Amino acid sequence: MYASYMSLCERMNVSSTFLLILSTIRAKVWKARTTSTLFNVKQYCSDMETLLHIMWRRYEEGRQVEHITQGATQVDF
Repeated sequence: MYASYMSLCERMNVSSTFLLILSTIRAKVWKARTTSTLFNVKQYCSDMETLLHIMWRRYEEGRQVEHITQGATQVDF
């Protein structure tokens, strides 16, 4: 009886700790949605389009495949 009670207490403690951590993470994500570049879909799409143009131009020029290290915002067509 005592062991099952202690087991229940341990599970409740873990659950409450987990819920506290989860709510903290959710609050941080909710706050960051307006300032983080992670949520800037317009900029992400623009950068991705630029990178695709760079990749295509490199392919047309017959250049070897390699990592693109140049930032998308620094490229002119």
